[in-house]
Amino acid sequence: YIYAVEDMGPLDSQFFSVNIFTGEYTDLGPTHPGVDIEGIDTHPVTGELYGAGGDTLADGGPIFRIDRETGELTLLGYTGHGNQVGASFRPTDNTFWVMVESVGIYVVDLTNPANNTEMLALSGYNTPGGIAWNADGSLLSVTVNTPGPDQLYVYNPADGRFSLLSPRAFR
Repeated sequence: YIYAVEDMGPLDSQFFSVNIFTGEYTDLGPTHPGVDIEGIDTHPVTGELYGAGGDTLADGGPIFRIDRETGELTLLGYTGHGNQVGASFRPTDNTFWVMVESVGIYVVDLTNPANNTEMLALSGYNTPGGIAWNADGSLLSVTVNTPGPDQLYVYNPADGRFSLLSPRAFR
């Protein structure tokens, strides 16, 4: 299964799964009104689903564990960052990386989300869109929304470089 979240307006989220063999789409429980979750990922070892939310700085940047059957949310805590727009587990060390819109990318401690470390500042970039690790955990792909087509960047934590992956933009 692939798990995803539909952003149903500025403050509502609906989780769902898609069977990759049949294409069957299944809602995971009801829509969560007043909860804005933008980034989710599955823990590479436990298979648990986690989400990063937050539409404004005032909401404190909530981190949730999400039940894969019912969509029920368990609040784990707050990062202190609003506008968390992407989330991805690094497969090499199972760390949870969260992207904060136009601010940066952080590693978040799931046992205490207030304990988070900035890994990459993004203040000079337009609204970031999403993040995903490659299979061996060596490169983090980052989409950046621009006035024109979005662009794909890559972050290499080994050398700290953040580079445009290709001069070609995509939509």
